[in-house]
Amino acid sequence: QIHSGQIVLQRLRCKVAACFMIVAVVLGVGAEIAYLPWARSAAHSVVCHASASWAIYAFFLSLVWYGRMLLLSLAPLADDLRVTRIVLFIDLSILILSDFQNAWQTFISGHHPWVSLMRVWLLFIKDGLFLCGGVLALRCRLASDMQRLMWKTLAVWMAFGCLTCLVLTAANASYCGRFGEGQLYQAAWMPAQVVVMLAALRPGWRHRVHAKLNKIFEVRSNKRAAAGIAGLVGSTPASEVLAEATKRFRSIPLDQLDCDDVTDNEPDPGLFSKSLPTQLHRCDAFVSHSWRDSAPEKWAALQHWRGEFMSIRGREPRVWFDKCCVDQTNIQADLRCLPVFLSGCRRMVVLCGVTYLTRLWCV
Repeated sequence: QIHSGQIVLQRLRCKVAACFMIVAVVLGVGAEIAYLPWARSAAHSVVCHASASWAIYAFFLSLVWYGRMLLLSLAPLADDLRVTRIVLFIDLSILILSDFQNAWQTFISGHHPWVSLMRVWLLFIKDGLFLCGGVLALRCRLASDMQRLMWKTLAVWMAFGCLTCLVLTAANASYCGRFGEGQLYQAAWMPAQVVVMLAALRPGWRHRVHAKLNKIFEVRSNKRAAAGIAGLVGSTPASEVLAEATKRFRSIPLDQLDCDDVTDNEPDPGLFSKSLPTQLHRCDAFVSHSWRDSAPEKWAALQHWRGEFMSIRGREPRVWFDKCCVDQTNIQADLRCLPVFLSGCRRMVVLCGVTYLTRLWCV
Protein backbone atom coordinates (compact mmCIF):
# COMPACT_ATOMS: atom_id res chain seq x y z
CA GLN A 1 0.00 0.00 0.00
CA ILE A 2 2.87 2.36 0.80
CA HIS A 3 4.50 1.54 -2.54
CA SER A 4 1.20 2.19 -4.29
CA GLY A 5 0.89 5.47 -2.44
CA GLN A 6 4.38 6.50 -3.48
CA ILE A 7 3.51 5.80 -7.13
CA VAL A 8 0.40 7.96 -6.84
CA LEU A 9 2.42 10.70 -5.15
CA GLN A 10 4.99 10.60 -7.95
CA ARG A 11 2.23 10.95 -10.53
CA LEU A 12 0.81 13.84 -8.57
CA ARG A 13 4.20 15.55 -8.55
CA CYS A 14 4.48 15.17 -12.31
CA LYS A 15 0.99 16.57 -12.88
CA VAL A 16 1.52 19.56 -10.60
CA ALA A 17 4.93 20.31 -12.11
CA ALA A 18 3.65 19.92 -15.67
CA CYS A 19 0.67 22.19 -14.98
CA PHE A 20 2.79 25.02 -13.63
CA MET A 21 5.59 24.60 -16.15
CA ILE A 22 3.33 24.61 -19.21
CA VAL A 23 1.58 27.79 -18.09
CA ALA A 24 4.93 29.34 -17.15
CA VAL A 25 6.43 28.53 -20.56
CA VAL A 26 3.44 30.03 -22.37
CA LEU A 27 3.65 33.18 -20.25
CA GLY A 28 7.42 33.32 -20.72
CA VAL A 29 7.18 33.15 -24.50
CA GLY A 30 4.45 35.77 -24.49
CA ALA A 31 6.48 38.03 -22.23
CA GLU A 32 9.56 37.78 -24.44
CA ILE A 33 7.56 38.62 -27.57
CA ALA A 34 5.88 41.56 -25.85
CA TYR A 35 9.14 42.71 -24.27
CA LEU A 36 11.11 43.14 -27.50
CA PRO A 37 9.55 46.44 -28.69
CA TRP A 38 9.67 47.85 -25.15
CA ALA A 39 13.33 46.91 -24.67
CA ARG A 40 14.26 48.32 -28.07
CA SER A 41 12.54 51.62 -27.31
CA ALA A 42 14.01 51.81 -23.81
CA ALA A 43 17.48 51.27 -25.23
CA HIS A 44 17.21 54.09 -27.75
CA SER A 45 15.32 56.54 -25.58
CA VAL A 46 14.63 57.37 -21.97
CA VAL A 47 11.03 58.21 -22.83
CA CYS A 48 11.18 61.82 -21.71
CA HIS A 49 8.12 62.43 -23.84
CA ALA A 50 6.37 59.08 -23.40
CA SER A 51 2.68 58.89 -22.62
CA ALA A 52 0.96 57.09 -19.77
CA SER A 53 0.11 54.22 -22.12
CA TRP A 54 3.73 53.09 -21.94
CA ALA A 55 3.48 52.74 -18.15
CA ILE A 56 0.27 50.73 -18.56
CA TYR A 57 2.02 48.52 -21.09
CA ALA A 58 4.91 47.97 -18.67
CA PHE A 59 2.48 47.11 -15.85
CA PHE A 60 0.76 44.32 -17.78
CA LEU A 61 4.08 43.10 -19.12
CA SER A 62 5.39 42.82 -15.55
CA LEU A 63 2.37 40.73 -14.54
CA VAL A 64 3.15 38.24 -17.28
CA TRP A 65 6.91 38.24 -16.65
CA TYR A 66 6.86 37.82 -12.87
CA GLY A 67 3.76 35.63 -13.00
CA ARG A 68 5.77 33.24 -15.13
CA MET A 69 8.51 33.14 -12.49
CA LEU A 70 6.05 32.61 -9.64
CA LEU A 71 4.29 29.74 -11.41
CA LEU A 72 7.59 28.10 -12.28
CA SER A 73 8.73 28.31 -8.65
CA LEU A 74 5.47 26.68 -7.54
CA ALA A 75 6.05 23.67 -9.80
CA PRO A 76 7.90 21.42 -7.31
CA LEU A 77 6.10 19.93 -4.33
CA ALA A 78 7.58 20.28 -0.86
CA ASP A 79 10.05 17.37 -1.02
CA ASP A 80 10.69 17.14 -4.77
CA LEU A 81 14.43 17.67 -5.14
CA ARG A 82 14.67 16.92 -8.86
CA VAL A 83 11.94 19.31 -10.02
CA THR A 84 13.24 22.02 -7.68
CA ARG A 85 16.67 21.73 -9.26
CA ILE A 86 15.17 21.88 -12.78
CA VAL A 87 13.17 24.99 -11.87
CA LEU A 88 16.27 26.73 -10.54
CA PHE A 89 18.21 25.89 -13.70
CA ILE A 90 15.42 27.29 -15.87
CA ASP A 91 15.11 30.48 -13.79
CA LEU A 92 18.84 31.12 -13.85
CA SER A 93 19.07 30.44 -17.59
CA ILE A 94 16.19 32.80 -18.39
CA LEU A 95 17.71 35.47 -16.18
CA ILE A 96 21.10 35.27 -17.88
CA LEU A 97 19.52 35.42 -21.34
CA SER A 98 17.34 38.36 -20.31
CA ASP A 99 20.32 40.32 -19.01
CA PHE A 100 22.23 39.60 -22.20
CA GLN A 101 19.27 40.85 -24.22
CA ASN A 102 19.03 44.04 -22.16
CA ALA A 103 22.74 44.74 -22.50
CA TRP A 104 22.69 44.01 -26.24
CA GLN A 105 19.72 46.28 -26.89
CA THR A 106 21.40 49.08 -24.93
CA PHE A 107 24.94 48.90 -26.25
CA ILE A 108 24.14 48.33 -29.93
CA SER A 109 22.41 51.69 -30.03
CA GLY A 110 24.57 54.61 -31.00
CA HIS A 111 23.45 56.77 -28.08
CA HIS A 112 24.21 55.79 -24.47
CA PRO A 113 22.57 58.22 -22.01
CA TRP A 114 23.81 57.70 -18.48
CA VAL A 115 20.36 56.72 -17.24
CA SER A 116 20.20 53.82 -19.73
CA LEU A 117 23.63 52.59 -18.65
CA MET A 118 22.56 52.95 -15.04
CA ARG A 119 19.52 50.79 -15.74
CA VAL A 120 21.64 48.02 -17.24
CA TRP A 121 24.13 47.98 -14.37
CA LEU A 122 21.42 47.99 -11.73
CA LEU A 123 19.79 45.04 -13.47
CA PHE A 124 23.13 43.25 -13.48
CA ILE A 125 23.54 43.82 -9.74
CA LYS A 126 19.95 42.81 -8.97
CA ASP A 127 20.08 39.67 -11.07
CA GLY A 128 23.53 38.87 -9.71
CA LEU A 129 21.93 38.53 -6.27
CA PHE A 130 19.46 36.01 -7.64
CA LEU A 131 22.24 34.16 -9.43
CA CYS A 132 24.27 33.83 -6.22
CA GLY A 133 21.24 32.69 -4.22
CA GLY A 134 20.24 30.23 -6.93
CA VAL A 135 23.72 28.69 -7.07
CA LEU A 136 23.76 28.33 -3.27
CA ALA A 137 20.33 26.70 -3.39
CA LEU A 138 21.50 24.21 -6.02
CA ARG A 139 24.23 23.10 -3.63
CA CYS A 140 21.67 21.98 -1.02
CA ARG A 141 21.14 18.25 -0.72
CA LEU A 142 17.69 18.38 0.84
CA ALA A 143 14.66 19.56 -1.12
CA SER A 144 13.33 21.46 1.90
CA ASP A 145 16.58 23.42 2.28
CA MET A 146 16.79 24.06 -1.46
CA GLN A 147 13.23 25.37 -1.66
CA ARG A 148 13.59 27.49 1.47
CA LEU A 149 16.69 29.18 0.05
CA MET A 150 15.05 29.51 -3.38
CA TRP A 151 12.03 31.35 -1.96
CA LYS A 152 14.18 33.54 0.27
CA THR A 153 16.32 34.44 -2.73
CA LEU A 154 13.20 35.23 -4.73
CA ALA A 155 11.87 37.49 -1.95
CA VAL A 156 15.17 39.39 -1.66
CA TRP A 157 15.38 39.69 -5.44
CA MET A 158 11.87 41.16 -5.61
CA ALA A 159 12.61 43.60 -2.79
CA PHE A 160 15.78 44.78 -4.51
CA GLY A 161 13.81 44.99 -7.77
CA CYS A 162 11.31 47.38 -6.17
CA LEU A 163 14.17 49.53 -4.92
CA THR A 164 15.72 49.49 -8.40
CA CYS A 165 12.43 50.65 -9.93
CA LEU A 166 12.25 53.60 -7.54
CA VAL A 167 15.86 54.59 -8.22
CA LEU A 168 15.39 54.38 -11.99
CA THR A 169 12.15 56.37 -11.83
CA ALA A 170 13.93 59.16 -9.95
CA ALA A 171 16.96 58.98 -12.26
CA ASN A 172 14.81 59.13 -15.37
CA ALA A 173 12.91 62.15 -14.04
CA SER A 174 16.21 63.84 -13.21
CA TYR A 175 17.59 63.18 -16.68
CA CYS A 176 14.45 64.49 -18.38
CA GLY A 177 14.25 67.51 -16.08
CA ARG A 178 10.66 66.82 -15.15
CA PHE A 179 8.39 64.10 -13.81
CA GLY A 180 5.52 63.16 -16.08
CA GLU A 181 3.20 60.24 -16.58
CA GLY A 182 5.64 58.59 -18.97
CA GLN A 183 8.30 58.36 -16.26
CA LEU A 184 6.09 55.91 -14.37
CA TYR A 185 7.01 53.10 -16.75
CA GLN A 186 9.77 51.91 -14.38
CA ALA A 187 7.58 52.14 -11.27
CA ALA A 188 4.89 50.18 -13.12
CA TRP A 189 6.98 47.05 -12.62
CA MET A 190 6.70 47.30 -8.83
CA PRO A 191 3.18 45.94 -8.09
CA ALA A 192 3.90 42.56 -9.68
CA GLN A 193 7.18 42.33 -7.78
CA VAL A 194 5.43 43.09 -4.49
CA VAL A 195 2.91 40.31 -5.14
CA VAL A 196 5.66 37.77 -5.88
CA MET A 197 7.61 38.89 -2.81
CA LEU A 198 4.58 38.37 -0.56
CA ALA A 199 3.98 34.94 -2.08
CA ALA A 200 7.62 34.03 -1.48
CA LEU A 201 7.32 35.04 2.18
CA ARG A 202 4.11 33.06 2.81
CA PRO A 203 4.70 29.29 2.68
CA GLY A 204 1.17 28.64 3.94
CA TRP A 205 -0.27 30.16 0.78
CA ARG A 206 1.93 27.93 -1.38
CA HIS A 207 0.82 24.84 0.54
CA ARG A 208 -2.83 25.76 -0.05
CA VAL A 209 -2.20 26.11 -3.78
CA HIS A 210 -0.66 22.65 -3.90
CA ALA A 211 -3.51 21.23 -1.82
CA LYS A 212 -6.11 22.59 -4.23
CA LEU A 213 -4.28 21.13 -7.19
CA ASN A 214 -4.13 17.84 -5.33
CA LYS A 215 -7.92 17.81 -5.10
CA ILE A 216 -8.26 18.67 -8.77
CA PHE A 217 -5.88 15.99 -10.01
CA GLU A 218 -6.69 13.20 -7.56
CA VAL A 219 -10.45 12.76 -7.63
CA ARG A 220 -10.51 9.35 -6.03
CA SER A 221 -10.31 9.59 -2.27
CA ASN A 222 -8.35 6.38 -1.80
CA LYS A 223 -5.58 7.66 -4.06
CA ARG A 224 -5.45 10.94 -2.18
CA ALA A 225 -5.19 9.01 1.07
CA ALA A 226 -2.36 6.82 -0.17
CA ALA A 227 -0.50 9.80 -1.58
CA GLY A 228 -0.95 11.69 1.67
CA ILE A 229 0.38 8.83 3.79
CA ALA A 230 3.35 8.26 1.49
CA GLY A 231 3.98 11.99 1.52
CA LEU A 232 4.72 11.88 5.24
CA VAL A 233 8.06 10.39 4.35
CA GLY A 234 8.15 11.37 0.68
CA SER A 235 11.47 10.93 -1.04
CA THR A 236 13.56 11.74 2.03
CA PRO A 237 16.11 8.98 2.73
CA ALA A 238 15.13 6.72 5.62
CA SER A 239 18.41 7.41 7.43
CA GLU A 240 17.69 11.15 7.49
CA VAL A 241 14.13 10.64 8.73
CA LEU A 242 15.40 8.34 11.50
CA ALA A 243 18.08 10.82 12.55
CA GLU A 244 15.59 13.68 12.65
CA ALA A 245 13.00 11.60 14.52
CA THR A 246 15.60 10.63 17.12
CA LYS A 247 16.17 14.31 17.87
CA ARG A 248 12.49 15.30 17.84
CA PHE A 249 10.90 12.40 19.74
CA ARG A 250 9.17 13.47 22.96
CA SER A 251 6.85 12.03 25.60
CA ILE A 252 4.89 13.26 28.60
CA PRO A 253 3.97 11.61 31.94
CA LEU A 254 0.27 10.86 31.88
CA ASP A 255 -0.31 12.58 35.22
CA GLN A 256 0.59 15.89 33.50
CA LEU A 257 -2.60 15.68 31.41
CA ASP A 258 -6.20 16.37 32.37
CA CYS A 259 -9.56 15.98 30.67
CA ASP A 260 -9.46 19.47 29.14
CA ASP A 261 -6.31 18.56 27.22
CA VAL A 262 -8.17 15.93 25.18
CA THR A 263 -11.15 18.16 24.47
CA ASP A 264 -9.73 20.09 21.51
CA ASN A 265 -6.57 20.25 19.44
CA GLU A 266 -5.81 23.93 19.95
CA PRO A 267 -2.03 24.43 20.28
CA ASP A 268 -0.89 24.88 23.87
CA PRO A 269 2.76 25.98 24.23
CA GLY A 270 2.57 25.41 27.98
CA LEU A 271 1.52 21.80 27.48
CA PHE A 272 4.26 21.24 24.91
CA SER A 273 6.82 22.50 27.43
CA LYS A 274 5.76 19.72 29.82
CA SER A 275 6.84 17.05 27.35
CA LEU A 276 10.47 16.01 27.40
CA PRO A 277 12.90 14.67 24.80
CA THR A 278 12.82 10.89 24.97
CA GLN A 279 14.90 8.10 23.50
CA LEU A 280 13.17 5.90 20.97
CA HIS A 281 11.60 2.79 22.56
CA ARG A 282 11.59 4.47 25.98
CA CYS A 283 8.03 5.75 25.59
CA ASP A 284 5.38 3.45 27.04
CA ALA A 285 2.54 4.16 24.60
CA PHE A 286 1.50 6.01 21.48
CA VAL A 287 -1.98 7.40 22.15
CA SER A 288 -4.16 7.33 19.04
CA HIS A 289 -7.59 8.98 19.06
CA SER A 290 -10.03 11.12 17.12
CA TRP A 291 -10.57 14.72 18.17
CA ARG A 292 -14.23 14.36 17.18
CA ASP A 293 -14.94 11.70 19.78
CA SER A 294 -16.29 12.46 23.25
CA ALA A 295 -13.56 13.91 25.46
CA PRO A 296 -14.96 12.53 28.76
CA GLU A 297 -15.20 9.03 27.29
CA LYS A 298 -11.67 9.20 25.92
CA TRP A 299 -10.38 10.49 29.22
CA ALA A 300 -12.12 7.73 31.17
CA ALA A 301 -10.68 5.06 28.86
CA LEU A 302 -7.20 6.56 29.14
CA GLN A 303 -7.41 6.65 32.93
CA HIS A 304 -8.55 3.03 32.97
CA TRP A 305 -5.49 2.01 30.97
CA ARG A 306 -3.31 4.18 33.20
CA GLY A 307 -4.60 2.39 36.31
CA GLU A 308 -3.83 -1.02 34.83
CA PHE A 309 -0.36 0.11 33.80
CA MET A 310 0.47 1.51 37.25
CA SER A 311 -0.79 -1.60 39.01
CA ILE A 312 1.62 -3.72 36.96
CA ARG A 313 4.64 -1.41 36.62
CA GLY A 314 4.29 0.65 39.77
CA ARG A 315 5.04 3.94 38.02
CA GLU A 316 3.44 6.64 35.91
CA PRO A 317 3.32 5.81 32.18
CA ARG A 318 5.02 8.09 29.67
CA VAL A 319 3.01 8.56 26.48
CA TRP A 320 3.24 10.24 23.09
CA PHE A 321 0.17 12.46 22.78
CA ASP A 322 -0.11 14.64 19.67
CA LYS A 323 -1.16 17.86 21.37
CA CYS A 324 1.78 17.69 23.77
CA CYS A 325 4.52 16.18 21.65
CA VAL A 326 4.13 17.83 18.22
CA ASP A 327 6.11 21.03 17.86
CA GLN A 328 3.50 23.53 16.64
CA THR A 329 6.24 25.78 15.24
CA ASN A 330 7.48 23.02 12.92
CA ILE A 331 4.57 20.65 12.39
CA GLN A 332 5.75 19.36 9.01
CA ALA A 333 9.02 18.07 10.44
CA ASP A 334 7.19 16.10 13.15
CA LEU A 335 4.65 14.71 10.69
CA ARG A 336 7.45 13.41 8.49
CA CYS A 337 8.82 11.57 11.53
CA LEU A 338 5.44 10.22 12.67
CA PRO A 339 5.99 6.61 11.48
CA VAL A 340 9.24 6.53 13.45
CA PHE A 341 7.53 8.03 16.50
CA LEU A 342 4.95 5.26 16.36
CA SER A 343 7.58 2.54 16.11
CA GLY A 344 9.54 4.19 18.93
CA CYS A 345 6.72 3.53 21.42
CA ARG A 346 6.43 0.20 23.23
CA ARG A 347 2.72 -0.12 22.56
CA MET A 348 -0.18 1.70 20.94
CA VAL A 349 -3.21 2.75 22.97
CA VAL A 350 -6.26 3.29 20.76
CA LEU A 351 -9.13 5.35 22.16
CA CYS A 352 -11.63 4.03 19.65
CA GLY A 353 -14.74 6.17 19.79
CA VAL A 354 -17.65 6.57 17.40
CA THR A 355 -15.74 8.55 14.76
CA TYR A 356 -12.33 6.90 15.11
CA LEU A 357 -12.69 4.44 12.22
CA THR A 358 -14.06 7.15 9.94
CA ARG A 359 -11.02 9.40 10.31
CA LEU A 360 -8.26 8.83 7.74
CA TRP A 361 -5.64 10.22 10.09
CA CYS A 362 -6.52 7.55 12.66
CA VAL A 363 -6.79 4.47 10.45
